[in-house]
This record gives sequence, structure tokens and C-alpha cells, in this order.
Amino acid sequence: MAFFFEVLIGGLMAGVMYSLVALGFVLIFKASGVFNFAQGVMVLFAALTLVGLMEKGLPVPIALLLTMAVMILLAFAIERVVLRPLVNQEQIILFMATIGLNFFLEGFGEMLWGANVKRLDVGDIVRVEGPVWRTKSDELTVDVRAPKDSLREDAIAQIRSEIARICRDRKLEAQIEHLQDFGVTACAPRLIAQMERAVASQGFRVRRLPSGAGHDAMVFPPVCPIAMLFVRCGAGGISHHPDETMTAEDAEVATAVLLDFLEHYAPPKR
Repeated sequence: MAFFFEVLIGGLMAGVMYSLVALGFVLIFKASGVFNFAQGVMVLFAALTLVGLMEKGLPVPIALLLTMAVMILLAFAIERVVLRPLVNQEQIILFMATIGLNFFLEGFGEMLWGANVKRLDVGDIVRVEGPVWRTKSDELTVDVRAPKDSLREDAIAQIRSEIARICRDRKLEAQIEHLQDFGVTACAPRLIAQMERAVASQGFRVRRLPSGAGHDAMVFPPVCPIAMLFVRCGAGGISHHPDETMTAEDAEVATAVLLDFLEHYAPPKR
């Protein structure tokens, strides 16, 4: 039932958003006779400004007020610099001007606030339980991996037990939803040996990682044997995150190792 209401509310919010966008197109066209193709990117610019200000540590109310002020100034600037000089021009000229403005604002916003994926923290979901107290509800996803299925199953049991204990001690409630369960995906020893040879041939020390990887490689073993080459992450080792990155030097090393592996690949003897 909770999932149903979550989907329902999400759908209503998406519908309201699209309705507001459509209403904005209609109002602008009726008032000015211009079909403003830059309207969407102006909304994007406002969102980037809001998130950028919040990332700099500004409280949400102040960030909202500053974003409103920025967008008002931007609207005046667009009207004075771009649209007013084109008054009484043909519709196609105004049409192309708003398309050009779309590309300009998209690049300008990325230049100011960066092109990485942004995260907007809207706070905790508050659920009122009676007239005198309230609790905050948070969600998280746990991906449990291990080199053996038995270790993974024991770890899951310990996690569930510890969650139950914490809830009892702190008078909390936890709902656990088991989303998926895949067995350990083992890499082929034959391919591992060939990958290790390729790594060593490039002058690097071979390291084996008992990852129990939950990557896309999980779906391949029924079809073909697998091996994995891990490349270190930049940005202090951050992985599976919008800030994840990799240096050009590491990418070049990984490419050389993979190329060596492919060039010297020895298929299994039949």
C-alpha cells in the first residue's frame, strides 16, 4: 500500500510539473507571440542555481530567495538584450533566437555550477503519529557481497538481527524489503590467469580481489566464462557516485592491459 501511494503521489507531482510547463508555453505565446524554446533551460538554470547555492552551505529559504532574484534579473537581461532588439521581426527569427538562447543558457549554467549530476536534499519525510510526537523516516539500500554464498547469507542474517536490536533499543520501526538475490558469480580461473599475465606484462604487480562482484557480469556465466579488470577510482577512491572519476593515465593503463589480454587470448582447448 505504501508503494502504491508513493507511485500515485510521484505521478501526480510529475503531471503537475508538466502542466505548469505547458501553461508557461501558452502564457508566453499569448502575451508576446513568441514560442520560447528556452523556457525549459531557464527552469534548468534555476534548478542548477538553487542546488549550487545550497551546496555552498546556504539555507534553503535564502537559496530560494537568491534563485528568484537571479531568475528575475536573467529575465530582464534576456528581454533587453535578446528579445527587444528583435521586435517586429519575422517569427522564424524570434524562433531561432530562443533556440540559440537555449544552448547559451545550458552551457552558461554548466560553466557556473558544473556539469556533474546534482543532488537536491529536500529533507526528511515526516510522519505524524498522534498529536504530540513525530518520527523521521529514511530509506537506504544495502548491497551485500561476499566471495561465498554462505558468507553472504550469514552477513544478511547478522544485518537483519542488528537492525531488529537497534529498533528494539530505540523504539523504532524498520521495514525491510528483499529486492533481489543472486548467487556468487565466480570468474573463470583460465581467464584470470590470462588477465594476470596481461597485467604483469605491463609492469604492474598482480592483485586478486575476492569481490563477489554484483556487477553486470552476474548475467554472463550462464552464457560464457568471465574475468574482471578493476581500475582504481579518482577523487579519493569514490565509487558508484556522481563524483566518481578516473584519470587519463589510469584509463591508458587499463586500455593497454585489456589490449594485451585480447591480443594474447588463448581459447580453451576442445
